[in-house]
Parts: sequence; C-alpha cells; structure tokens
Amino acid sequence: MTTPDPMTTPRPAALLLCAVALGLSILGAAAPGRSQVITGVSPSLWADTPFELFGSAFGVKPSVAPTARDDLESGDFGPDWSYTGDLRIGARSRHPGSARCATLNMQGSLGESANKAYVSCGSDSSAPWFASFWFMLDENFDWGTSTYGKGDENLAAIKFFRMWSTGSERENLHLNAAGYGNTLSLSIEHIDSAGEGAFATGFMTDWTKGRWHCIQIEFLDSSLGGADGECRMWLDGRSIFDRRDLTTRKAGAAFKRPAIVGFYDAWNDGGEDRDDIYLDDFYVDNTWARVELGNAPVHDLCTHREIQPVTSWTNERLTIDPYPGAFTRTDEMWIFVTNAAGDVSAGYPAPSDLRAPEE
Repeated sequence: MTTPDPMTTPRPAALLLCAVALGLSILGAAAPGRSQVITGVSPSLWADTPFELFGSAFGVKPSVAPTARDDLESGDFGPDWSYTGDLRIGARSRHPGSARCATLNMQGSLGESANKAYVSCGSDSSAPWFASFWFMLDENFDWGTSTYGKGDENLAAIKFFRMWSTGSERENLHLNAAGYGNTLSLSIEHIDSAGEGAFATGFMTDWTKGRWHCIQIEFLDSSLGGADGECRMWLDGRSIFDRRDLTTRKAGAAFKRPAIVGFYDAWNDGGEDRDDIYLDDFYVDNTWARVELGNAPVHDLCTHREIQPVTSWTNERLTIDPYPGAFTRTDEMWIFVTNAAGDVSAGYPAPSDLRAPEE
C-alpha cells in the first residue's frame, strides 16, 4: 500500500493483593470521582460472538468505530491509514490468535528510504486523541548511542508518537526516545511550553528486546495560547508521563492529527547490521472513550491491557467483539470502560466464559 507521506514492572505482591481487595470492594459502584459503573456482562459469549456490557453513565462515544484499528491479519494494511511508511507485513506472532504483524529492518545504511516504521491517520481535530500500539525489538536491534554526525547515530533519535499540525506555524508535538541519553522526552516545535524535555531515563532497559510491549497515549490540544493541553503515556500499563499544563497551540489556531504512531528514525549512519522491529494491533481514535481487558482489578495496576472493539455504545449498554489478544483461558481478567473525559471505571471481573477458548 503506497500513499503520500503526510510529513514533507511487576507490582509488589502485597500491593497487588491490596488492589484486588480494593477492586472487589468497589465492584458494582463507581470509582471515586468517576460516574460510570459496570453492573453486568452477558454470559457465554466469548468465542466469535459479541458480548454485552451493562451499566450506567457510560456517556457518549461520537463514533462507535475508532478512527483506525488494524491487527494486520488480513495480510495487508487496513483502509483507514493515510500512510504506512516503509512498513511491510511480517509473520511474527504476538499471540496464539495472530499470524501477522507489521515489520521493518531499520539498518542505518538503508538511509531515509527505510526509516519510517509507523502509520498515520485522521484529520485535524480539537477533540481528544487516543493511540495504542504493540511493538517488539528484535535481538538484532541496536540503539544508537551518539549524537548526530558522531558515527553511531542510527536509531539514536526515534520519534514514536507525533501530532502534526497542518497550519503554517508547524506547532507539532512529538514523544522521543533518545539512545544517546537513554531518555524519553517531549518536544513541542516552535513553542516554549511547560513539560518539555526529558521525562524518563533508562528506557532501553524497560523496552526489552525479544518481548512485546504496549504503548498507549492520550492527547488533547490546548486552547489557543493556553496552558491546558494534555499528554499522557503508559508503557505496559505503567504510567510514565502525565502533563495537563501544556501549550500546544500558540501562534496558530490549527489543531493536530496523528502523523506518527510507531517508530520514525530521524538520523541514519553507515551501519550495515540488521535492526528489525515488529509492530501490531494499532488502535487510534478521536476520543478517549474505550473498553479494555486488564490483568488487575485496578486499571493503574494492570501490566497487560487489550483494547476491545465496540460495535454499539449507549449510556447503559455496550456491545463488544471480544479480542483476548495475548490473554489465555486461565488468566484472570477485568473489564474497564473509559469515558470520553478519560475517567476509568472500576474493574469488573470477566466471567470465565468470557475467557479465551482453549487451544
């Protein structure tokens, strides 16, 4: 698929036990500060049949279908992407129900022609954005450790999320992984905003090679000149960045759209060794409203979350096509509903018949 480039930790056991007790004690009641509550799940509807989620105050989801969702199982990229970079379809499996993924060899000598392991979608919008994707670095993947022009710059400056403004001011926001400093950082082009700079160190240890990881991001543009923009990031369910005081629009009124969801290698060198990356289960939506399965009764304590495709959304009933992802039949799972404001419900235990079918 060729389209124009749009851009000319495991929790301590005691803590988890406390969380389980807390989750069970608030089951059937809204979490503090949250309005929505799950009261029931229709039984015996896992295998290829939708299940229903009952409750109250789920609110409104402007469009039931997300802006784009793709598990790559069709053998090609879905129709909702405006750009798929240099990615191709690969055969690496994220879970037993998956046979395909997206992949790219990002070796330095391939230069600018093969540094775009990401997807783009959507149009400029003032509404919130949510993005989620899974990635795995091959054992042959080597982060660059030098600054530009110092000989080891390939994969030393990765943009893994970018909100792109089509206005002339180009007030773009991006999250970066810098191999030369082993840091994650936020940048907002042409704006001096609170929250910019490094927000995490030691990411190369957390982004373990040979293992699938999930990045999830919530974003909201600021008012014009205001310090009320928002950006939050989770890695494998762990919150590592949360700012709600960003200025993302200052000189221009244009809003943004997701231009990078994945990996963009900003620098290259003369390296000839392979640097393979695999990506799967892209999900992008122009709202924070969503349904997830998690492996703990409290959303913030989940280290594994799977987005669930919703086919019908009303204030008191949701219809969902089950997507167990990497969960297995013996795993304990909880269901979470996030509303359009980003509030997350208390976890509701997924009945055993909502678990993945036996192999």
